[in-house]
Amino acid sequence: MSWITNYKQLWNEWEVRVCVICSLLLQIYLIFFAPLRERKSKTAKVFKACTWLAYLLADAVATFSLGQLSNTKRTPKIATKAMSRSPSPEDRIYNDKYNDLLAFWAPFLLLHLGGPDTITAFALEDNELWLRHFLYLGVHLFAGGYVFLRSFPNSTLIIPTLLLFVAGTIKYVERTVALYLASENGFRRSIPRAPDPGTNYAMLIDEYTLNSLAGLRTEISIPDDYPVLSSIERTEEEEENTEVKRAVMAYEFFGTFKLIITDLLLSFNERNRSRDFLLHQSAYHAFRMVDMELRLAYDILYTKAAVVQNMYGCVSRSICFFSILAAALFFFLEFNADDIHQQDLAVTYTLLSGALMLEVVGLTNLIFSPWMFALLEKKNHFPTLISFIGKFSIKRKRSIYISQYNLITACMWDHQQSKGKFIISRILCTTKFITRYKVVSHKLVCDKMIAFIFDELKRRSKYATNFKKTRHLASCRGSWALEQRACYRLLGWTVEVAFEESILLWHIATDLCLHTTLSETQQETSQNPPAIPIYIATRRLVSKRISEYMLYLLMFHPSMISSMEGIRQIKYHDAYEEAMSFINNRNIQTADEAHEQLQKLSSEMPSRSKLVLFDACTLVKNLSSLTERRKWEIISEVWAELLSYAATHCRGKYHAEGLIRGGELLTYVWFLMAHMGLGQQYHEVSGHASAKLVVPT
Repeated sequence: MSWITNYKQLWNEWEVRVCVICSLLLQIYLIFFAPLRERKSKTAKVFKACTWLAYLLADAVATFSLGQLSNTKRTPKIATKAMSRSPSPEDRIYNDKYNDLLAFWAPFLLLHLGGPDTITAFALEDNELWLRHFLYLGVHLFAGGYVFLRSFPNSTLIIPTLLLFVAGTIKYVERTVALYLASENGFRRSIPRAPDPGTNYAMLIDEYTLNSLAGLRTEISIPDDYPVLSSIERTEEEEENTEVKRAVMAYEFFGTFKLIITDLLLSFNERNRSRDFLLHQSAYHAFRMVDMELRLAYDILYTKAAVVQNMYGCVSRSICFFSILAAALFFFLEFNADDIHQQDLAVTYTLLSGALMLEVVGLTNLIFSPWMFALLEKKNHFPTLISFIGKFSIKRKRSIYISQYNLITACMWDHQQSKGKFIISRILCTTKFITRYKVVSHKLVCDKMIAFIFDELKRRSKYATNFKKTRHLASCRGSWALEQRACYRLLGWTVEVAFEESILLWHIATDLCLHTTLSETQQETSQNPPAIPIYIATRRLVSKRISEYMLYLLMFHPSMISSMEGIRQIKYHDAYEEAMSFINNRNIQTADEAHEQLQKLSSEMPSRSKLVLFDACTLVKNLSSLTERRKWEIISEVWAELLSYAATHCRGKYHAEGLIRGGELLTYVWFLMAHMGLGQQYHEVSGHASAKLVVPT
């Protein structure tokens, strides 16, 4: 058993060193790789899992290391000596310096417990634990102070240790405050909201009375709820808008529109200002501006941005950086390392270098942050510096990806699995995980799809000229599109059912229609054959992407679709079992064969049934009576309306949760709708909110 004794002795000698180095490595991983969790791909899931593990281990390893430092008093050198003899003067010198190093290492662990700037919370719920972290702050400061006091007053590293304690305390406090500000209550309280009393009617009536007594014909003019824009086409002045202006506007708008994340309401003045600006933008630039706002939202909710991206952050970052730099210089220049093991010296140099590197990265992120850019641009100082920062802070383009899930494809994949694998996956409750990995794909949102969604929202914004129309559009989930195309009598029944069932109906119908081709008659009767195929192809692509995306949300993120998850599960699984029964009964082997059989069934369906699958076949039959062009116009516009309905009825909390997945398309649509004055994020005005006196000339 001598090898066990040797192993234990080796671990006792290296335990503290290994722990503090592991703590540093976890911090380095988090600061560089935590942002990768926003990406949508199968490889990104690996980074997300590793980030989750590193996030949980970081605090545990740092806390364990701090505990080991507080328990370690004797040195590895003395431990290997016979305990019968008294230590020599050389041993005492080594003991003292080793204990000084232990005290010097303690504040590094406080720096690590403060965490990197790139991640404070892995999930939105972590922010609600800010009070627990506040308690941990006191406990860890006490433990670090205890380690320091054990070497006091004979320590030769008192000054650098105190400097590191200052930096570590600041970093830890920053993390706790960032968690509080990102919590639900803290986030609401951090939003300054000036009251909007509206028109001073007492003064207005007094002026009206005085003008009447003076013999002036005076009228009280009450403007429309929503002012009608003279034109929504981009003017020459708007064409000169640069990416810089859009970035500044995105920062300013986010200061207002972050209210909707906490389900608070906006005023009409806020609505009109953003609507006027956004309707003069192209689809690409509108999505880019919303993307900037959502990146700001992610930073505030999941990083230290709310704490460090302000004047306090500049001051605290400067104090931390110069404290660590001064401590490093003091150690390099003043500390006598002759009697210290090379391993301990290497660990100390590694900790100092790592701390400086983390601070440099933090300062770099602060300098190139949207906040710094907006501040310098607003003050109009240092134009050269603004241009340089802008190249890195606002030119970073993030592509939008959406997840795709097809019901027929999923059923065929399950059907082709062996019964043994299927039963084992059901027993181990891994069916959903395996299906998500095998069947779900991720597609880039192309420019055509962005333009289509933006044009549809713009069309609705032009229609919503008053509050009543806005509320009507917010409640429509396909009916307005059918009414505009004069097809409500034929297809209205598909949007009168439950929302989840409507998604399933249109998803199956869209999938079946995608596997049909233009008939010769429809091609011959087309007035402009060369242009129609491209137009129809775009509508088909948009319909397919939104259809499979909505079913993905219904299956894997039901809270974003329905507030009643139990009903969602019943509706989906009913449709799934119907499709599986249809496939098994007809011994279908491929997805193409399944589509072919369902298309034949749709032509034979006499009327509606009580089953979603067969109702979808009835819908396909009704759509087949339309021309190809009109059919895909209706399908795509219904999907746009279903997407808008889901976006505006999803709570802000669930939109915020989606930011850690890179931001859902649903969230982009939600923010765009808020900017365009659509949705349910505005106060209902009783009577008239504004009025003014008009003296006719």
